[in-house]
Amino acid sequence: MRFAIVGHSFIARMAGNSLLQSDDVQLIGIRGATTRILLLSKKIRDLDVDRVFLQIGGNDIGPTSDPDDIVSDIGDVVAMFVEKVCRVIVGSLRYRPRHTSPEKYEIRRTRIQHLTAAAFKDGVHLTQTLH
Repeated sequence: MRFAIVGHSFIARMAGNSLLQSDDVQLIGIRGATTRILLLSKKIRDLDVDRVFLQIGGNDIGPTSDPDDIVSDIGDVVAMFVEKVCRVIVGSLRYRPRHTSPEKYEIRRTRIQHLTAAAFKDGVHLTQTLH
């Protein structure tokens, strides 16, 4: 089984750790990447894996961001992998205020978490099947 962990700088930092190198798991992180950047990345689009864990969305949250748009973009990334018959796990958004107050970031982060859980069939594990 081929497995990938895809995301932003958290994953990029993990990829640089020699203890985490494996032939079975690819760690692909793009520093500062938004969900839209991941969608446009040839490296991400060309991934050929059976399972993928997505740690995305945190860089999308800003002072004027719309949680519904972010969830839609996350859904687009999931759909891209599902079209390849790949099982997808979406990780929870990590707390990391960017260009906004911690309070506003947390409000948006929590809203996105709830919307993402609602958008997926198995709202507990955020599996790949969209409603």
